Amino acid sequence: MKNLKDLGKTTSTSGSRSKPKAIFKPVVPTDNLGNDPSSNVPQGNAAIKPVVTPQGGSYFGSIFATITTETPNASIRYSLDGSNVTLASTLYTGPVPIAYSQTLRCRTFRPDLVTSGDDTEHYVISVTGSFFAIEDGGHFILEDNISRLVLEAA
Repeated sequence: MKNLKDLGKTTSTSGSRSKPKAIFKPVVPTDNLGNDPSSNVPQGNAAIKPVVTPQGGSYFGSIFATITTETPNASIRYSLDGSNVTLASTLYTGPVPIAYSQTLRCRTFRPDLVTSGDDTEHYVISVTGSFFAIEDGGHFILEDNISRLVLEAA
């Protein structure tokens, strides 16, 4: 049996050289930043992906999303329209109000690290509260504290 240090070396038999033996290493899927997408632990010099709470889903009424990261001395930036997050995106400074259906995306930035992968959360907000109707010169207005719907009478 050969030593591990000898694997991959060429050997010669009767004056001819054989090809090096292939060494197979397990492949861990990574995102384009070198991070294991199933983990919040960075590989190499990348910032840790932020975590959003509560997770995306369906909610009744508005909520507040909190974003955290385990990367020290880093900033978090986010978007609420599902667009890619860049250094020009909104800086996270506290809980983000989600008053209607939106897609929140966020990333961790630190100048000496590769930018983290993003966390994307999809929120579906159902309107709650009391609706009231007002007749206004042939129009019916239905509204609550979030939305307003104007209907014309036939």
